[in-house]
Amino acid sequence: MDQSPRSSRRALLLGIGMGGVGFATSAWGQTLKLTSPLTSVLPRVQTVVRQASLEGWASSVGGSFFVIGDRGATTMTLTSATAIDAGGTRPADVRAVPFKLVFQGSQASLVPDGNRSYVFQRSDGTRVELFVSAKTIVGTKGQLIAVMN
Repeated sequence: MDQSPRSSRRALLLGIGMGGVGFATSAWGQTLKLTSPLTSVLPRVQTVVRQASLEGWASSVGGSFFVIGDRGATTMTLTSATAIDAGGTRPADVRAVPFKLVFQGSQASLVPDGNRSYVFQRSDGTRVELFVSAKTIVGTKGQLIAVMN
């Protein structure tokens, strides 16, 4: 007796059964509000960055940040956090005081080129993605500037 039609039916029934289990598991996870760690962390990080104040960043001046760039990883120091004169009235849904952050690396050749976003990580593990201007060279050091408008 040929077993191929019987094997095909078994495979089909097994596939349907497994699909049902997958659907039920997904629905059960939704009911219990199970989420992946990334879905809970990423919105908080972005909210924190949007709401970050000049005072919060100013307290980090002198701190080191690990940056992964085009040529590998380097350590940069936050050298200043200064207010920018925005002029005029600011909308209610933006930060009250815009400011700029200046990060400096001890060796210009290791500082990323800039003009794009990089992840800056503090020694305590806090990570922030910032868009920075093109690299400027000051002596043997390289600087990146982020504007927080």
